[in-house]
Amino acid sequence: MGCRRMRNGILLLAGAAFLAGCGGGGGGMEVPGFLGREGNAQGFFSTRGEEVPDPVVLPIQQATSERALYGAIVRVSGPAPTQGYWGAALRPLSEGPDANGVLRFEFVAIPPADPANSGSPKTRTMTAGAFIPTITARKVTKVEIHGSGGTQTFALPTIPKA
Repeated sequence: MGCRRMRNGILLLAGAAFLAGCGGGGGGMEVPGFLGREGNAQGFFSTRGEEVPDPVVLPIQQATSERALYGAIVRVSGPAPTQGYWGAALRPLSEGPDANGVLRFEFVAIPPADPANSGSPKTRTMTAGAFIPTITARKVTKVEIHGSGGTQTFALPTIPKA
C-alpha cells in the first residue's frame, strides 16, 4: 500500500513539473490573455476602470422616516435633472448626530457621462435610503436632508427604550 501512494505522489509531482514548464518561453502552452498574464488583462477581469464623476446634489421631492427592526429607515426621492443618473445615496455630512441631536445627510447621485434630456420627471425619479440603528436613533432629535432645492427636516419615529 505504501509503494502505491509513493508511486502516485511521484507521478503527481512529475505532472506538476511538466505543467509548470509548459508556460515558459520554449514553445510550451500559452496562457490566454484574459487571465492577465504579463499585465495584458482584458475583458471581464480588467482592473482598469473608467473614472466615475463626483456625485451631484439632487432636489428633494419627498422625505420620510419609519420604524424598522433595531432602528429607523430614512427614505428620500426626487427627480434627476436628466436621464442616466445612477447610484443615488444619502451621504452623511457628519459621523453622527451633533450636540443638538441633529443628523444631517445630503441627497446625491452620480451623473451620466452623456446626459440625455429625455423622459418625464416621473421616469427620472431617484430614491435613496439610510438605516439608523437604535443606539444612534435614540440620540437623534431631528433629521436634516439637504438637496439642491433646499432642506427638509423631520423627526424620526419614536424608538422605545429597552
